[in-house]
Amino acid sequence: MYEAAADLGLDVDQIDALVLNAIAASGLDEDERTALAQRVRDGQSALRAEQLA
Repeated sequence: MYEAAADLGLDVDQIDALVLNAIAASGLDEDERTALAQRVRDGQSALRAEQLA
C-alpha cells in the first residue's frame, strides 16, 4: 500500500492520515477502530525504522 501511494506522490504521513480517516469512517466499533489505528501506527514506526537503517 505504501509503495502504491508513494507512486502517487504521497508521503508516509499523508498515507497514514488517509488510512486513519478511513478507519474512523468505517462504521467499526471503537475497539476495532483502536486496534486498526494501532496497527497503522506500528507499521509507520517500522517503516521509518527501516528507512533509517
